[in-house]
Amino acid sequence: MDLTDIKNYGNPQLLVRGGKGKKRRHVPLGAQELDTLHNWMSIRKGLASDRTQALFLTLDHRTKGRRLGTRGARSIVNQYLRQAGLKQPGRSCHALRHSLATWLLEAGVPTEAIADLLGHSSIAITAVYAKVVDMHKYTPSEVLLER
Repeated sequence: MDLTDIKNYGNPQLLVRGGKGKKRRHVPLGAQELDTLHNWMSIRKGLASDRTQALFLTLDHRTKGRRLGTRGARSIVNQYLRQAGLKQPGRSCHALRHSLATWLLEAGVPTEAIADLLGHSSIAITAVYAKVVDMHKYTPSEVLLER
C-alpha cells in the first residue's frame, strides 16, 4: 500500500490493491483505525526516505525504512504470536482473515458486505464462514438442553 491509498474524506477507507487473490478493494476505516494510522504517520516520518510512497515500512535495523512486504508482515504477526505463547500450526495472518469473517458474521454483518471486504469473488466462498458460525450456535446438545 502507498500513502495515496488512504482516502480520508467522506467515508474514510484504505485501498487494497494487491491483497488476497490480487483483488482490488476498499476497506472502510473507523475512528480507531484513523487514529492508529495518524500515530503511525508521525512515526513513519522519521523512517522514510523522501522518495518512498510506501505506507508501511520496515523497522528492522538491516532494512529500516524500506517498504514492508507480505513476508515481513507475516514475520511480525508470527513474532507476536510467539511472544504471547500462541504460535502453533494454523495460527497465522491468514487465520486472522478467517477470524474476522467469523466475528463479523456473528455480529450480524450481512454476508455480502463481508464478501466485499474480504475480496471474495463469490458469496459462496463467504457462506463457508456462515456454516461455521451456525455450527457454533446450534450444536445438538445445546439445542436439546434448552428444551
